[in-house]
Amino acid sequence: MEKLNHDHAYSNCPACEQVGQWKVEAKLEGIRRFLSDERLGVSTDISESVSYGYGDLNDNGFWEFPVPERLVQQRAKLRAAEEMAKLLQTVKKELAEMDTPWSNRLVKLIASEQVAWEKAGKGGK
Repeated sequence: MEKLNHDHAYSNCPACEQVGQWKVEAKLEGIRRFLSDERLGVSTDISESVSYGYGDLNDNGFWEFPVPERLVQQRAKLRAAEEMAKLLQTVKKELAEMDTPWSNRLVKLIASEQVAWEKAGKGGK
């Protein structure tokens, strides 16, 4: 990728606009790979921050195809919510098989919580 060392308004320079377009395209490629469940690379960049991405790392620890940290965190939360919904389903089934007043009451409580976790696992609130 071309390095530009000139001082001017970014929006008035075709070369700067091209570099900006490359950066956007690289980030979109990283996001595409992430959403297709390709194995994610993790490193630390020059500022000691964790960075995620694909492709080559440059000398400063930045990925060729970066993935925003926030996207990685949100996906982890969604997967945790999906796992919790599955766990609640299992517990609810086992309690229902007991068929006691106590277990039946717990089944109703779990059922209401399960709906919330299932929504969270699908990105809802």
